[in-house]
Amino acid sequence: FSRAALTDSYSYYIPTGYGYSVRGNYFTPFTIGSNVQNGYRDAGLTFWGNIADGLVKYQIGVFDGRYDHVDNTLGKKDNLAFAGRIQFTPTMLGYKAEKGFTLADTYLGRQNVLTIGIGYNTQKWDDGAGNSKTAKSWTVDAMWEQKFGDIVPNLQLGYQDNKDIGTWKDNELSIGKNRVWYVQGQLLYDQVVGLGKPALAIRYEKLDDRTAANKDTNRTGVFLNYYIKGQDAKIQLGADVVSLKNKASDEKNYTDWTLALQVQF
Repeated sequence: FSRAALTDSYSYYIPTGYGYSVRGNYFTPFTIGSNVQNGYRDAGLTFWGNIADGLVKYQIGVFDGRYDHVDNTLGKKDNLAFAGRIQFTPTMLGYKAEKGFTLADTYLGRQNVLTIGIGYNTQKWDDGAGNSKTAKSWTVDAMWEQKFGDIVPNLQLGYQDNKDIGTWKDNELSIGKNRVWYVQGQLLYDQVVGLGKPALAIRYEKLDDRTAANKDTNRTGVFLNYYIKGQDAKIQLGADVVSLKNKASDEKNYTDWTLALQVQF
């Protein structure tokens, strides 16, 4: 339902992905995918398509969700999850629509893109002991990429609001609510330097925890990318700096360095 959820990881220009933190990925509040071990995937059905040659793209789906029978604490009623998304591209201005089911972080200057999307995800949870709420999350996001001669700037923004997210931990029920947002960009030099094309990518993310615990999380990632053959062969080197508010005894602020190599055949 969000751009973060629908972006293929092979196209990430920050290779560590969205929501990088020891506190979990805050862009997947429902932590779906219990049967496929992936927070962005789940068993279900999706109806989707394009209107007016991609001017509007719609996606509507029903899924097992986080609180299915696999969750024997909050999934007692095995309720279904529902998600939907609408994405708009001003094709009349010359921008190319993203017509596929998934999205990309960058098209490396091959097409000019401007999209705005809104989405919604919801599922009811029930512990079988009288505690029940409907978890819900809505999002709005935007992506712009345009080639200017040898320079290709990319800019993305995203906001997500999560409420009534039930979690069972340490034999205790907690109900979470938070707001998360990110801004990220990449500047690509679209000429070969040595073996590939260099780029600089930066992302800032913030989790605003709206519970009494007030465990805000801030993450800044900076990476140098070197595209040897587009997404099929690339090298990425950079760091993620993560700052945690109201840390537990086993938590601390940290910086992780990452060297990522990707080859696709």
